[in-house]
This record gives sequence, structure tokens and C-alpha cells, in this order.
Amino acid sequence: MLKKGILFSALVLFAAPAFADSFETRYFRGNMSPANENPPVTTEAGSAQATITAVARRNDAGAIISGTVYYDIDYNLAQPVVFNNMHIHVGGPGVNGPTRFNAGLGGTNAISASGQGNIFIVVPSANANDVTALEGLFTNPSGFYVNVHTSLNPDGMMRDQLQALATPPSPNMLDGSTVSAASFLLHPAPLAPGSIAALFGKYLNDGPAVGTSSLGLDGRLVTSLGGTQVRVNGVLAPLFFSFFNQLAFQIPSELMGFSSATVQVTVSGRVSAPRTIFLNSTAPGIFTANSSGQGPGVITHADGSLVTAQQPAIPNEVVVVYVTGLGATTLPLATGVPAGSSNLVATPSVTIGGAQATVLFAGRTPTLVGSDQINVLVPDGTRVANDIVVRVTAGASLSNEVTLAVESNTFQN
Repeated sequence: MLKKGILFSALVLFAAPAFADSFETRYFRGNMSPANENPPVTTEAGSAQATITAVARRNDAGAIISGTVYYDIDYNLAQPVVFNNMHIHVGGPGVNGPTRFNAGLGGTNAISASGQGNIFIVVPSANANDVTALEGLFTNPSGFYVNVHTSLNPDGMMRDQLQALATPPSPNMLDGSTVSAASFLLHPAPLAPGSIAALFGKYLNDGPAVGTSSLGLDGRLVTSLGGTQVRVNGVLAPLFFSFFNQLAFQIPSELMGFSSATVQVTVSGRVSAPRTIFLNSTAPGIFTANSSGQGPGVITHADGSLVTAQQPAIPNEVVVVYVTGLGATTLPLATGVPAGSSNLVATPSVTIGGAQATVLFAGRTPTLVGSDQINVLVPDGTRVANDIVVRVTAGASLSNEVTLAVESNTFQN
């Protein structure tokens, strides 16, 4: 399942980072076995390879102040199990030591597993005990072990001591995980050249999250962020943000007319396997306030304030619908270049509450990269509700379905 963590503002705004702290990323490996438990487990059989990534944030004095631990567990089980705990403990071989990092399994988060599979969990570490443990893990990784617990063996089913990895894992793109950053329509839904895409996976950067981008000396959005580059058919793609398990980038405009392309991620020289995406001249996606592709759309009043249930639109009001993937502009816009005044070649259509809405303007959003906007008139007679359906059609392509809050423009005493 794709975990959608994209904020509209993170996609379209770019600025310098607001902090000067440094980040340090370390990678560890453990080959887990029931025989390594104390005492050895004989009631369940299997093995697992654990890759643990720890990212520490240090202040100006060099002290760790927070961090994130990524658990990546490839398991191979002889019989079905229920994983109800996963920890990193301090302690040597044969020692049952105290927990230092908790992956948060158990209760409703227990995982039923069988055969071969993967568990990938991201856990922020900000409390004092975690910070102290990160210092210890970085200094003496072999003094820590990772283990998983099951319902049958609640004290631990398999474990291994951690060993530092000299070479970080290569970036790993999930199959079919490159989607519209607005609609999140699943692969093989096509993407449009010039639009904003999201890519999911792991080891997609060198560890620290880079949530903002910037313009290079050439006036274009940068193509390297957090040690990461994305190539689409070999063309370097502008990057909006770079996280360990998620990237946002622009599909190069040079690919207009192509029906498919390959995407490949490079992180500090390490290259992912290529993945195929499908392309179409238009692939409209409406941004949503909750960054899921569903629910209230990113639709604003004329003053730029977001339309919400507390600040609804009214019939005959002009609202702005923020979209990506609406196709070519009358004045061609180069990849990564912020838009000026750029009208679309073909005006899209918009329905609000099932009624055709009047489009007053459709084009790239000025000063932004890859973002489109449609200025549209809310139809007269639109019913009062918080879930009025809005959809956009560009060419033969239909957008995701979002909602708009509308109230009456008739006031009574």
C-alpha cells in the first residue's frame, strides 16, 4: 500500500532549509534466526534479514537531538506467525538485554505473516532515551541486537546482533509506485509530461528528509536533492522533495508524445532497477487537502484562502482549483522552469455537483513548477453541502473526484 505523505505546499513551494543542524545516516544488517534466541526457539522455524537504517540529527555542538529508525525486514517462514513486537535491544550474543528502540508492533498493529515477505516500518526517535541509544548504536553496533516476537514466542522468535554495513543498500522503487502526486491513481494510470509525480520505495535518499527544493543558477528547479537524482528516459527530473521512502518530481516536458518511459533513481552513485510508467498528453489530478487524492480539494477563494467547511464557497463565486497534468501550454514551458503567464492549449472542462461550470482561466500556476490552476465559476443553484463533487476533464482524461464545501448565497433574518 502506498503511504501518501505529500503536502500540496511541499510540492509547489521551494525555499532554503530553515535549520543548520547536520544529519548522519548509518546502516546495519542482521541475519535473524530462532537459534540465536536465549534460549534457542524450537517451536517456530524461519529466518529473516534485517536492514536497519538510523538517521541522527545533530545540533551545532555535534550532539544528537533526534533521529529516525527504519526497520526493513525480509522474512522467510516455515509456518504462519503473528508478529506482535519488534525491537532493537542493547546486549551481546546470548544476553537478553533491555529494549532501546521499539518498532511499535502489537495490538491492532500486529502483523500476520507466512512464507516470504517484507516488513518496513519508520519510527521517529526524539525522546532522551532514544537519543542516548542512538549514540550507543553508532559507537558499538555489535552490542545491539534486533529481534521479532510472535504470539507463540512473546519473548522473541528470532534475532541477531547488528553489524555496520560498509555500503548502503541501493535505492529500491516499489513496482508500480510512480503515480500522480495529486490523484494518486494507481499504476498503470498514465502521467502527463510536465506534471508532478510521486514515487514510493526505500533507500531513496541518504537518510535525512529534504522537504523543500530551490531554483538553481539556471533558474530551474534543482535535479539533485538529498543525494538523489531521478531520470525519466535518461532525462534528469526536477525534484520537489526527497525523503527516505518517497520522492516528488516533475515528469520532463521533453517526453510529450511518448506513451511510456522508464524511471530510475540514483542515490550517491547507487542506482535502482528501472521501472516503467505510462504517459499521456493529459492526466488531470486535483490536489487534495489531506494529500490522499480523495476528500476536500485544494480549492481556494479569490483571495487565496482555502475553501473549507468553515469558509465555504457560494454559487456564482469564482474559485481556483489546483491541478497537475492538464497538458501543453500555448507558450512551451521548459522542464523545471517556474511558470509565467501560461495558458493551456486546450481548455479543460469542470463539473461541480454534476453541473458544467464556466471556466474563466486554465493554465500553469504563476511562479510554480508543474502546477496548474483552473479559475472557475461555481454554478448557480449548486446545493448547500460540504461534499459537492468536483471533477476535471482534460482531453479524454478524467481526474480524481474531490469535494467542495458550498453554502447558500441567500441570507435570511
